Formats: sequence, structure tokens, C-alpha cells
Amino acid sequence: MAKYTECMTNGMVEYKTAHDFGAEATLKGYPDFEAEYIKLKNSELLTYEGKVESARQAAEEEFREQFLSKLQENMKNAQTEFKELNKALKDIRFSNEKYEFLFMPSKRYRHYYEMIMDDFNAVQGESIFSGLFHENHKEVIDELFERLALDNENSAKALDEFTDYRTYMDYDIQILHSDNNYSLYSKVCEEKSGGETQTPFYVTVAASFVQLYRNGIGGEAVGLVMFDEAFNNMDDERIGGVLEFLRRLPLQILIAAPPDKIQYISPFVEETLLIMTDEKVSFAERYYNGAVR
Repeated sequence: MAKYTECMTNGMVEYKTAHDFGAEATLKGYPDFEAEYIKLKNSELLTYEGKVESARQAAEEEFREQFLSKLQENMKNAQTEFKELNKALKDIRFSNEKYEFLFMPSKRYRHYYEMIMDDFNAVQGESIFSGLFHENHKEVIDELFERLALDNENSAKALDEFTDYRTYMDYDIQILHSDNNYSLYSKVCEEKSGGETQTPFYVTVAASFVQLYRNGIGGEAVGLVMFDEAFNNMDDERIGGVLEFLRRLPLQILIAAPPDKIQYISPFVEETLLIMTDEKVSFAERYYNGAVR
């Protein structure tokens, strides 16, 4: 009995010291300690538990709203950039073809796309957990965040996939032919010749760099893009079309190409250097109007 009394007294002393409790740390003060215990158990702890749960729910709701808002912002920015690129492509011909970037809801995740791009929440100023927006999209919202919360070996892959706004859209290049018919690059790319496949490649790569630099990698970027062994299998009309498109973009282009391409590239660039080798020595000369200076 004495052992239990000593253990209880020690506990009372620890609580009294830690919380500046006014009761005596003896058997005489036990009723006060018991009353304190009952009060904490039945009232304040439950109150704090409720506050913690409310705070958790509020934080979760805010995260969901911010997450969906950021996805929508990124998707709208990407669509705006594609529209700007299409403006630059509008009157450029690549041989007898014209190109246009296509962007559309993902076939696989269209239901997510439609939920994310629904502007009702922004217009009405309501939470996604109240009003018509939540009524229309509750199941889709819950499904998306369940994917993000998967706790298994695929969770990292799912997180990477569904936090990337590009997941929710499909992309292609529409090729408009001289007879006003069109084809999709994704359908005909394997049938095209070298020059015909290279042209969309340069257009796509340039568009990717525009988006990359506009997203602010490394702060204020100079927009430098370098192409090596450029335009190998392309005719002069396609080379001219690609270079005209590149000139309209906020990029600085550095091109390395075989000498036989110089007559096609030089008219579209500000400066052309001809690199020559004499045995073990290499040197550069300016090339202007078909002549070395």
C-alpha cells in the first residue's frame, strides 16, 4: 500500500510542478487532483479535440481549394500560350502545309478536366465544399483526392501524375494541307518523310522552350535555344518556315548546321559565322550576302 501511495504522491508532485497546480501533493489533496482530472477529461480535452478536428478540416479544405485553383491557373496559362503560338504560326507555310497546335480535355481524365475548369466557384465566390459547384462535382473531387492520398507503392507515381496540369489535357498538331484538308500529326507521323517529321519537331521544341522560359526557370532567363546539325533532311521552304516561326518567338536561337544550309539560314538570322578548319586550326569568318568577310 505504501508503494502505491508513494507512486501516486510522486505523480501528484510532478503534475503540481509542471502546471503550477495549487492543491497539496498528499492524500489530503487527492480530491482536488481527482476533480482536476475529471474536469480535463470531460470538458476541456473534448473542447480542444473538437477545435483540433475543426482546424484539420479547415486546413484540408483550404488545401483542396488552393490545389484545384492552382491547377486551373496552370491549365489556363498553358492554353493562352498555345493560342499565342498559334497566332505566330497562322500565316506561315511549311512547303505546302500550315500547322496549328491543338489542346483539348484528356480523353482519359475528362471528368477531372471539366471539374477543374468549371468557373462557377470563382464567379460565385463560394467554397468548393458548398453550393452548386460541390453538388455538381462532389464525387469527382473525392475521387481525385483519393488518388492523391493513396498509401502504397504507386502513391509517388500517382502524386507526380495528378499534380501535373498536363495530365488533364491531350495535345496534337493539326496539319492543314493546300487542298484545305487536314490531318493530325499523331496519326500520320510514321508515314511522313524525314523533312515532314522534322518540321513539327522544331515547332514543338520551340514551343516547349517558350513555355519553359515563361514559367521562369532560374529567374529572368535569356531564352537561349541551341540547335545542332539543324535541318538536315529539310528543303529550303520548310527551313524558311521554321526560321520565320522561330523569329516570332521570345527566344534567342543559336544554330549549328552543315555549310550547304547556309544560304537558307542566313537570310533569317542576324549574324552568320562560317567555321572553317585548316589542318589543326579552326577559325570563324563572318558570312554576309553570300560572301565571307
